[in-house]
Amino acid sequence: MGFLDFRIIDYKITKKESFHYLYVYVYEGTRKIIKEIFIDPDTFSFLLKFLKKKLPTFYSEDFLHSFEEKVYSYFTENGFFFFNYERLVERSSDTLKIIYKLRPGKKVKIREIKIEGLSPKTRKKIILDAIELKEGDYLLLDKLYLSVKNVYSMGIIRSLDYKVIPNSDSTEVDIHFNVKEEKMRALRSGYGYSSDGFSQFRLELEHLNVFNNAQRLALLAKSYFNAKSFLHWEFSLRYQDPNFVIKKNILELLPFYYFDKLEDVIRFGFESRYMIKRGAWIFETNLIWQNVRTIYKSKELFYLNGLGFSYTQDKRDNILDTKEGYRIYKFINAYGSVFGGTENLLKLGYDFSFFETFKTYTIAFRFTGGSIVPYPPSEIVPYSERFLLGGEGSLRGVKRYSVGDYDIRGIKSGTNFYLINFEIRKVLTSYLKFVIFFDTGTCSNIFSYKSFKNNAFGFGMGFRYFFGILPFRVDLGTNNYFLRTKELFLYLGLGHYF
Repeated sequence: MGFLDFRIIDYKITKKESFHYLYVYVYEGTRKIIKEIFIDPDTFSFLLKFLKKKLPTFYSEDFLHSFEEKVYSYFTENGFFFFNYERLVERSSDTLKIIYKLRPGKKVKIREIKIEGLSPKTRKKIILDAIELKEGDYLLLDKLYLSVKNVYSMGIIRSLDYKVIPNSDSTEVDIHFNVKEEKMRALRSGYGYSSDGFSQFRLELEHLNVFNNAQRLALLAKSYFNAKSFLHWEFSLRYQDPNFVIKKNILELLPFYYFDKLEDVIRFGFESRYMIKRGAWIFETNLIWQNVRTIYKSKELFYLNGLGFSYTQDKRDNILDTKEGYRIYKFINAYGSVFGGTENLLKLGYDFSFFETFKTYTIAFRFTGGSIVPYPPSEIVPYSERFLLGGEGSLRGVKRYSVGDYDIRGIKSGTNFYLINFEIRKVLTSYLKFVIFFDTGTCSNIFSYKSFKNNAFGFGMGFRYFFGILPFRVDLGTNNYFLRTKELFLYLGLGHYF
């Protein structure tokens, strides 16, 4: 606030009846104004462009820290790893002159990179491939941080420490990475519940390093069920090679089987994905072949073969409990035509999430949607390929698959949809958060303003209780027809909703 001379002079505690009163005496002084900021040496005066405000301005540590962080990043991201500075303050009445003495040092090159702590079965090359730095390169701090993130994202490393060891004149350094591996075999399970009659169970058995080069092999099983029967079965076997032919080019092979009574569909097939990962973004292509048929209603049987493209940019600070950042995902899939199959369809979609934290409050927002259309000679979209909306996993506070237009299966669906999820997350303790949420969306076979006649609204509140890094989620939701229907829905699960 500019009160540079603020200090506590004295305090006094008094007691009246059963209450204690604390009196604090402070000296504010006059509010100081930053009149000028100088850079020494003046050859770096161009760094003043990083100032958020024009001078003169009231003294603020946040203002100065923001400027210092940008200056520090400028040098360390350009090879001056041992950059340092000193801030000097000269006072004159109520004004201040700030002087920064910069000590950039010399650009630092990497002489040697060492990897320690790996088991004999794990190749060092997979760690070196994840590290953005190379011997002979300049040491850039942002690439060092990204390297640590990349190593953890492989999933086979439990902990990583590094040391930067300079030579006598600090122009070259050795970097020693010391790692500790995860257990290579993992069994994971999850359970969820919603009070509209569905429980879900998920089981995953995975080998994290099946061929000692960070290749993964995972068997996944997922089911929905109620008190009467199993409603959904899903199985897949996923193989992933994180460095297929070229570094950071990921190959995935995925045979799958999918059965759902409510959707009235059985599908099985094979999908291959090829992903190019660079920094925070991923570009993906996929080829898919699948056989699709109905279970009960008027029989549908078709083959869906196609090619897809997608783009992902993930700038979230923490994927398990995000406080800052955003994530963008867009895709387009083309089925039929030169790819064979019996249906010609074009499917596209998007998913945008944004997070911002103010003190103990986090604003979480997600906007997602999609559209699927036939092209000649196909004239309609099969019911089993239409979008479904409502219930756990999409729009809370309404029944599962209750948003859209009725189809022959007795549920609602549509060829177009959009969904908005909005949450305010309030920190109560180090392991407990309170959440208020609002969801809205629509699903329709009409792509126009008329589709908003199916718009649904859900709202409610919940808690997130953290066991380690993963929250246990409890949500209670209803909708804008609550006074008439008295509908309340309880949702239990692991992890944030998005």
